[in-house]
Amino acid sequence: MRINLASPAAVVARLCVTLIALAGMTSTIASSEGSVGGLIPLAEDQENLVFPDGSGAFPTIQAAIDGLDPESIILLAPGEFTGDGNRELVLGRPIVLRAYQPDRKTVLRPEGALFVSTDSSPLEHGLVLDGLIIQDGRISYVGADINFINVETIGFSLGRLESCTVTYQSCKVTGQGNMNVWDGANLRVFDSRFSSCGRIYGGYETRITLRRSMFDNCSAFEDGSDVVSIEATDCTFRNMATALAIQNSSGAATGCVFENCGTAIAMLADSYRSVSLVDCVLENVENVFWGNSNYQTVTGCVFRNVDRISRSNEVVLVVEDTLIEGGDGKILDIDAGGWESATLRNCTIVGRTGDLLADWGEGVSIFLDHTIIADHQGRIAPCDVEYATDCSCLFDIADPACLPTSGFIERDPQFCDPAAGDYTLAETSPCADASSICGRIGALDPGCPGDPASVEPDQPTTPLSAVWPNPAQDGVALSRHARFGDVVRLLDVRGREVASWSLRGKGPSVWLPFSRDLKAGVYFLDFREHGADLQRVVVVR
Repeated sequence: MRINLASPAAVVARLCVTLIALAGMTSTIASSEGSVGGLIPLAEDQENLVFPDGSGAFPTIQAAIDGLDPESIILLAPGEFTGDGNRELVLGRPIVLRAYQPDRKTVLRPEGALFVSTDSSPLEHGLVLDGLIIQDGRISYVGADINFINVETIGFSLGRLESCTVTYQSCKVTGQGNMNVWDGANLRVFDSRFSSCGRIYGGYETRITLRRSMFDNCSAFEDGSDVVSIEATDCTFRNMATALAIQNSSGAATGCVFENCGTAIAMLADSYRSVSLVDCVLENVENVFWGNSNYQTVTGCVFRNVDRISRSNEVVLVVEDTLIEGGDGKILDIDAGGWESATLRNCTIVGRTGDLLADWGEGVSIFLDHTIIADHQGRIAPCDVEYATDCSCLFDIADPACLPTSGFIERDPQFCDPAAGDYTLAETSPCADASSICGRIGALDPGCPGDPASVEPDQPTTPLSAVWPNPAQDGVALSRHARFGDVVRLLDVRGREVASWSLRGKGPSVWLPFSRDLKAGVYFLDFREHGADLQRVVVVR
């Protein structure tokens, strides 16, 4: 039979022949030089590509380091690199080790030193590790810049960092041992997650910078002497005895979440430095600050079930625009040394038990300024503790003994929805009268979000059935009982709208994505104009 090469039948026939030929070549491809596991590299990558089985242009990573030009990037094929030539690597020059196929696992398992360094001889050349998994190994002494990019490490540790910058970008780190950041070294952690890791200790003109990262069940970030700073922004610290331990540096946490921690920031020496928390959320924390001789400031934060803000002596503490809900113990527990002072300004303190304020000596100045204390199960302070109030509201105090004689009102502050954790003031609140001599009292601006009484009778009133995941990272899914239109809003703890989504035409299951700019913290989904309650959502980043 003759086949017309221009006919469709001819095209199909030629395709079948090609497929049969390729099938016959499978074993040849799999065993040919420069390929493994069906991977066929691009021609321009052949000379830089190293395979775990030793095929390719170089049998090991060390051979590629020695044989390639200094500007070359070493590409590692998927699989596991271990054994001689893939551990105790000697650089001799800056290098880049990059996973050739990041969507497939490329594992370095040195089971010891990944690069040659000793306590007296540091790693002296720059290094970039990109898209790899590094397991069961270490670099003992780092004296040159290292960049970890999209790297996962398991049981891998850096020992001492000196006169260098080490950066983690979009990494996952598990089981890392103690790290010493020393002698002008900088540690930078961006968009990463550390779990079950050891202490990170800084000293002698170092800087530790943490951004948009999570630290779970780790030991403290701790400085030694003469540290430049420890700064954390939009990070989450969870299940840590101490999150940040500062000895002789200034420290700042902005937009961070501290959950289930013993102490958020500990001061380890009489340093007379400043530490601050700005726009942070703390839940189930025993001490916000612990230590001596510091200027401590808190601004725009939310504390839930926090026992003490400051357990210190020789301290100047200022807390402003902060909501403090629940907790048992003294917010201020300070030991007089002659110059201590504590000011709570525009704060809202609700639902606590026990004595609120305490001092253990002479010379302590405590001032409540434009602050609300409500639903308090105990005394504000023992009778021998002196404190002053100005333009404050003290309401529903279980033990009203020894209240000050002036500077406050005893009226219901009229919170919008305290059962749902919303302590925004109603417009009719005596603490929200902008025309009065005091102006606003408390942490939150007036104006309840929505009013169930204003819902029209024919408007759908569909309650929220479920929100998950919660805690959430990228967004939440809603499961509702029926369809309804309009908008759902995301409110921060101060009642301000930070996002909104249209529900018009949506079904009973809806995904609400969060923007990357949304900070970690506690938020509320507002359905109240549809007759439902606020739904609390914890966002971790």
